[in-house]
Amino acid sequence: AQIAIASERGALVIDGLELEVSGAPLAQRLTGTSQSVVPKDGGYTWTRTLRCDGRDASVVATIAPRGGVALDLSVKIVGPIDPRGNPRFTRIALGPASAAARRVLFGHGNVVEDSPGFRAGYGGFNLSTRFVGAEYPGGLSLVQAVDTIPDALEHSAARRQTTLVTRQDSVFTLIPSTAGAFAAARVWRSINGLKAAAGVSQIAGRMCLDQWGGDYGKTAADLALATRYGLDDAVFVKHVWQRWGYDYRLPDIYPPAGNRADFDKMVAAAKVNGRRLCLHDNYIDLYPDADEFTYDHVTFTEDGQPHRAWLNEGRDAQSYRWLPTAYQPYLERNLALVSKEIGPNSYFIDVFSAIQPYEGYDRAGRFFTRQTTADAWGQTFDRVRQVLGGPTISEAGTDALIGHLDAAQADHIGIRKERGDFSVSLPCAGAERIPWFDMAHHRRFVQLAGGLGPRYAGGQPDKLHGYGSDDYLTLTALCGRTPMCDGPFNRRAVMTYYLLSDLCRALENQELLSHEFVGDRIDRQRTTFDGGTVTVNRGDADWTVDGRVLPNYGMVAKVGQYEVDIARRDGVITAMASSLGRLFVDARPPDANRTAVAPSVTRFEDLGGR
Repeated sequence: AQIAIASERGALVIDGLELEVSGAPLAQRLTGTSQSVVPKDGGYTWTRTLRCDGRDASVVATIAPRGGVALDLSVKIVGPIDPRGNPRFTRIALGPASAAARRVLFGHGNVVEDSPGFRAGYGGFNLSTRFVGAEYPGGLSLVQAVDTIPDALEHSAARRQTTLVTRQDSVFTLIPSTAGAFAAARVWRSINGLKAAAGVSQIAGRMCLDQWGGDYGKTAADLALATRYGLDDAVFVKHVWQRWGYDYRLPDIYPPAGNRADFDKMVAAAKVNGRRLCLHDNYIDLYPDADEFTYDHVTFTEDGQPHRAWLNEGRDAQSYRWLPTAYQPYLERNLALVSKEIGPNSYFIDVFSAIQPYEGYDRAGRFFTRQTTADAWGQTFDRVRQVLGGPTISEAGTDALIGHLDAAQADHIGIRKERGDFSVSLPCAGAERIPWFDMAHHRRFVQLAGGLGPRYAGGQPDKLHGYGSDDYLTLTALCGRTPMCDGPFNRRAVMTYYLLSDLCRALENQELLSHEFVGDRIDRQRTTFDGGTVTVNRGDADWTVDGRVLPNYGMVAKVGQYEVDIARRDGVITAMASSLGRLFVDARPPDANRTAVAPSVTRFEDLGGR
């Protein structure tokens, strides 16, 4: 059945849903020609009989309006399900439309213009959202969302198809708008029913100081310097500390590796003046050389093989994916040890919000769904927060764990023409980072800036695109996110803290009301909060806003008493933050004064001998 969406700006007709059951098109599974169509909740419910592996079941599809602002399309299978999970939907997607989208918006925040086609898989590094937007010629926009864990976003201009692809019994929600995709995303926020986890308020606005390697004694000294410089409203995340080193012999993490006295000094220094200490843990990778290893704890593939996970090449150690219902006793053991012997008041669990919650089989061949995995991971964060009394953090960040996980180091990967490490390459006329995730989930989930600096830079120079760069800083403000930098102490960290902390703390406590491509240009953006605006120039040419000249990655933010800008003054790019009783300035040398230094050979003399 076709779905028509009409407005004063034109109409869009979508060719229904594409459905696949247990690996075959639904049409091949249907039996007979009888069907039932029943009016329900202002819409209709359609029922047909299908046959899979010799057994009959019913497929039930419902179309119904939601609150006068959206349309729900739901599909489910009613009947006996075997231990292998069949019959089940293995593909659900919107069909082709009457027009091709000119813009597609998705993930942490990327907008793509005039792309012939691409596929973005669900996970924290690409499609991190279960809702996507499409803007069509003529001014009509459409947001589509699903209530299950999707496979991917698929876009094809030739097929005029832009769709989320998902599986299992699902609900597709369609939200049209003539005010742009961001306006429709704001509507999605108002009806999706998601709530913030209990620890969101404990970390929102607290700058993340992130450290991977590093000597404990040196780190303790750096934390003391951070205290002297006032970097107190922060959380210090320590990734590498585990008994056997990073990502090895998991889940056996205690006691800490290295000098215990220096480790204890670091722990004490981290928690001075209310700063939070967050330790790194992992329950995705199970190593065969860990104590009590058994394949009963491993997820298996459809063909009965243990599902391989991370390969630690440095140790030549292959791990396997935990069965999502098996790691909990080891989590309890580790939480008891670290809470008693170390006392962190925040906790980082790796990978859970970086990858798609997976489906699979246990050792006996019984199927479990992606939602089973997501539920187990969500309960893990709830338990960690209960034991340690502080906020939880994970990697990269998807929206699948909102309501349980408090924050993520938001690896906001950009789109580039050249493929590089932690960058997405796809054909398009233009692309830019945007606050897409934030429009639906701001204040319900804390995104820590742009995530790890080298990942954000995506192979470009760190100085221009990584931690402390204007690119990284202005995106943090545009999205209203919590700042982040490598730490615990360096010039970048101090500059980021004093430039953004007051502003972003205020933004984290305000509603994100709207987003605008100024002049319909994706490189000129403005977000409006209930207390003010943030305007960012992500284009190459200077742009004058409110009397300030914004260079590439310049910005001006005015939110209540807080005012921040990165602007060109007398040819010098400067950064400034001001509020009642505080002024911070950061000047940089003008480009014209930079002199390239290169070696040259003026004379060569053979001295003999060697």
